[in-house]
Amino acid sequence: MWKFTDSQFPLILAIISAACDFWFNKNISGRILVGLRWKSEIQEDGEEKWIFECKSDESKNNPVDTNIFWGGQIVFTAIWIVFAIANIFGPDFFKIAINSFMIAMIGTNLFAYYKCSKSQQQRVTSFVTQKATQAAMNQVMKGQVF
Repeated sequence: MWKFTDSQFPLILAIISAACDFWFNKNISGRILVGLRWKSEIQEDGEEKWIFECKSDESKNNPVDTNIFWGGQIVFTAIWIVFAIANIFGPDFFKIAINSFMIAMIGTNLFAYYKCSKSQQQRVTSFVTQKATQAAMNQVMKGQVF
């Protein structure tokens, strides 16, 4: 009979929890809270095709639900990235495996929902443009253009 060691049980528990979280976010919370849905299909020729679906009018979403959904997606992805960075220098394979698996699962949901949401793509583009403009203006004001 196979026995769990102290380091294997957290790995198995984390993987099962991540799979449940991934399924819940992908199939329930994204659709109910923000009206987004994505799926991956394998075509007859063996090619993978990602399908992104969105409500016709995202502005009708409840702002509280939208902020909770996107905040959770971003914050938990960032938390697992911080954990991965903290554990990358450690010798514990199971912690690195847990971090890698969690980042892959959460990151996939974040990426797919970003691709679904036209309003989030506009917000990110606007944010990046604004920050780039501010940085350029700061350089011009300091006289360090070239």
